[in-house]
Amino acid sequence: MSANQKDEESAVEDTGAGPAAPTKEVQRDKSSSKVVRVLTVFAYLFSVSFAAILLSVYYVCIWKSPDAHEAQGYGTKMYSNT
Repeated sequence: MSANQKDEESAVEDTGAGPAAPTKEVQRDKSSSKVVRVLTVFAYLFSVSFAAILLSVYYVCIWKSPDAHEAQGYGTKMYSNT
């Protein structure tokens, strides 16, 4: 080996730029991205579930079927047989 090759190898080892030496910043980014993924999944599940609950409350408590009004005689007939 020449002196020039030894300097290049030591420079690669010192910087940690090689594939075998991950830096702490990369590990920190991975852990924070995992937290963001988990929070995103929880936010999605909450929003979908909340929308479903709101729709079920609306249809059970607020919405009145037009067929129920016609059955009680409140609706108008759309077609006449005369």
